[in-house]
Amino acid sequence: METEAGYVSRLVASKSCVTPLSPTTIPRLELLAALILARLITVVREALFSVLSIQKTFCWTDSMTVFYWIHAKKEYKQFVQNRINEIHKLTDMSDWRHCPGDVNPADLGSRGCFASELLNNCLWWEELHWLTGAPENYPGIGENTETTGLSDECTREIQVKVPCRKQTTLPTITAEKPQEQMEAR
Repeated sequence: METEAGYVSRLVASKSCVTPLSPTTIPRLELLAALILARLITVVREALFSVLSIQKTFCWTDSMTVFYWIHAKKEYKQFVQNRINEIHKLTDMSDWRHCPGDVNPADLGSRGCFASELLNNCLWWEELHWLTGAPENYPGIGENTETTGLSDECTREIQVKVPCRKQTTLPTITAEKPQEQMEAR
């Protein structure tokens, strides 16, 4: 948040969830986390609407795969596509940034950190030094959708379109039994 004294950052809300019992990939779990963030940002914006004038929001992910999925204009398999559609509906693509995992406070909740451990955790409560500067100095990647170095899991989710082949119809042949055979019965 930009104030008269400069930029400040404060923890306003946080949310995490338990991993589903059904087996799923890490990129899909990271995508679910991004969706939770998009939903949370929407709720926080609405709650603060009467108090603050929010001009711009930034959504951070430490997953290059999720970052790519959000920014690339591709069609994905249904699970990924449905979540990307909702993220796009709730946030602007330009809001999404990539940050290194070691400076991502959200990861504390996903690494099994107890609430008692969060009480004295600087990464959780203190301002992140890089967030107290101007947004153009934030770390990581802005809107780069370069595919170099993306995991196989990322590219496996891209929906492959099979070209439609021209359908040929086969003529229907009906054979009638000769009259003599019918009478013989």
